[in-house]
Amino acid sequence: MEAPPDRERLEEGDIPQREESQGKDPAGLSGPSTDSCISSSTTASRFLQVELELNARLRMMSFGKPVRYTYNPLEYAWDPHQCYVDTYCRGGQSILFLGMNPGPFGMAQTGVPFGEVKAVRNWLKITGRVGRPADEHPKRRITGLDCTQSEVVTALGVSLVIGVGKVSEQRARRALAEAGINVRVEGIMHPSPRNPLANKGWANIVRAKLEELGLLSLLNR
Repeated sequence: MEAPPDRERLEEGDIPQREESQGKDPAGLSGPSTDSCISSSTTASRFLQVELELNARLRMMSFGKPVRYTYNPLEYAWDPHQCYVDTYCRGGQSILFLGMNPGPFGMAQTGVPFGEVKAVRNWLKITGRVGRPADEHPKRRITGLDCTQSEVVTALGVSLVIGVGKVSEQRARRALAEAGINVRVEGIMHPSPRNPLANKGWANIVRAKLEELGLLSLLNR
């Protein structure tokens, strides 16, 4: 498995092009990509550091039945994730999209939030090697940026937080309220295939909501 860089090195402000990892990951990759993006953004460095700290906590968690498989794309898909953060995580933004549960053919494959494979590879121009979780579900194989399956996903880039799905919207409202942060929170429908409404024109529903919020024009810039 390709592991993220050491937390200590991030704390020193060094987000390097990753070095050879010890051993091989389940996909047979001998080490990190030699052409992965290199951080030049202080904002990106801080963001990556927070993610590594949270990942360290996640590794301490264990699950019993009925949980059989756990996927953490910030572990096995760190290369493209770091490339995405280094490239697009910049200061001065006014809108934050907040989601949950990486989709099986989105972030679970690419390491990029709301990361439908074709959009990540062809539009965002994200590169990097993707390994595999130690234990894969036979129907949820990780093939990374070579994945040919797709989800109904779209995303925009903080005076406004957009929760993708009711749970994200509610959690954002609660977290911001508890922190005493006065930020407007809105929500759009989650694109999960398990959502019956999402299978009946999710794109048009979300487009109408974004237009209502005055955000649709931002997608056309």
